Amino acid sequence: MAFLTRDEIVRSITSAWHVFIDRPDADRYFDLSVTGFWRSFRAIVLILPAYALSAATTWTTLPSSMDTTTFFVARTVSLAIDWVAFPIVLALVADRLRVSSTYSAYVIVRNWASVIATTPFAIISILYILGPIGQEVASTLSLAVLFVILRYNYLIARRVLQVGIPLAIGVVVVDFILSLSIDAGISALFGVPIQ
Repeated sequence: MAFLTRDEIVRSITSAWHVFIDRPDADRYFDLSVTGFWRSFRAIVLILPAYALSAATTWTTLPSSMDTTTFFVARTVSLAIDWVAFPIVLALVADRLRVSSTYSAYVIVRNWASVIATTPFAIISILYILGPIGQEVASTLSLAVLFVILRYNYLIARRVLQVGIPLAIGVVVVDFILSLSIDAGISALFGVPIQ
């Protein structure tokens, strides 16, 4: 069985885009089976280029004394932990939140949606590295994109978990804070600046 098939990637990203534009048939193309659940974690390979570009952008702003290997190992470890942390946390409280029946679908959509969510950041990084935009513009654009992505994550939680507005917001906030905490913790552990 292929690591990820072209058809699987196209179908899943198409469906993730439908979630982004809030189409009612958004989950139509996702493989919502148990196999689809585990295979969705493989989507991490599709976000690696965008993540690497983002890390490279940060690298250009660091003191020259910063060890290259340490920095990129820290970023890789942070991504790997972040990729699985929230699904694990949510699994532990799914029963109490009454989302056990929609948990698997949520994780599948969240994982594939990450491919779309990282793309704008990759474009900003490319523009910054090549020179058309400066650090201030890149930071402003990244902040604007972040708000759009938070709204995207809210739609995923609201539609796929099938929960009310307060819980959907709570899911997004906890996911975001957990990501920041992981990044801060790994950065401190490796002695590198927070990205």
